[in-house]
Amino acid sequence: MQDLGRIVIDINEKGSAKAEGISGVGQMAGAESGAEAAAAAGDEIGALASAAGLASTAFTAVAGVFAVMTKVVGEVGKALLALNRFVLEVASDLRDYSPGIQLAEMQNQIAMVNTRFRMGMQYGGAIGAQMLEVGRIERAFVEIRSAFAGMGAIFLRPITKYVADVLDNLKEYLPKITEAMAKAAEAVAVMVQLSSYGGTSSSLARLAVGYNYGEQGKELFDFMNPAGGIVATFREMARDLRALNRKTPDPKIDYGAINQPFLADLKLMGMKGF
Repeated sequence: MQDLGRIVIDINEKGSAKAEGISGVGQMAGAESGAEAAAAAGDEIGALASAAGLASTAFTAVAGVFAVMTKVVGEVGKALLALNRFVLEVASDLRDYSPGIQLAEMQNQIAMVNTRFRMGMQYGGAIGAQMLEVGRIERAFVEIRSAFAGMGAIFLRPITKYVADVLDNLKEYLPKITEAMAKAAEAVAVMVQLSSYGGTSSSLARLAVGYNYGEQGKELFDFMNPAGGIVATFREMARDLRALNRKTPDPKIDYGAINQPFLADLKLMGMKGF
């Protein structure tokens, strides 16, 4: 049994009284109460920590289960879609021979028409109002683009006309330009020929070699002629350039001859007048 201490009662002359406990016992009781409060608080904190840990574990488990279920549902959905495609392919093959498939398609079409009518009545007004506003924007863009195009055309027309006039004038000078290029090619050929023999033409140099060494010397000269190929090339260029200026008439096409096989077939078929 625990000693609860002593109680002293003091009665004075006025009849009042007071009670006092021994200080040592009061202090011990206060200390015991503080320890009990700290222990209770510690127990509550531990309980909260345990609850939080359990909640975190439960949340992780639920999240894992949810992820697994999502994956499973996705895979099941893919499998069902694949199976549905297979069923539809078979239905397409059997449609002409199965009244049941035809009736199902008809019922689906009727249901879809009813759904579209219902959706049109319910949402058509709002969608139509939006379409009207979009139409206003499109019409405004058309007018703005047309106006800018007209203004741009006014600025571009004189510039374009000037370029067209220059090109038309250039067309008239094309024969002269071609002839000038042909003369330039001939001049290059002459310069190469003269420079190869110290100012002497190829023909004179060949005659001189032939005079001294005979026909064999001429053959050797032709074989050893360093400028022969170059000169011939530039002279060929000059001929081809001048050929461009010679306008050839358009080829005449005998359409009657082309149509003769077709007309002959018509005659064989009994058609007259051909």
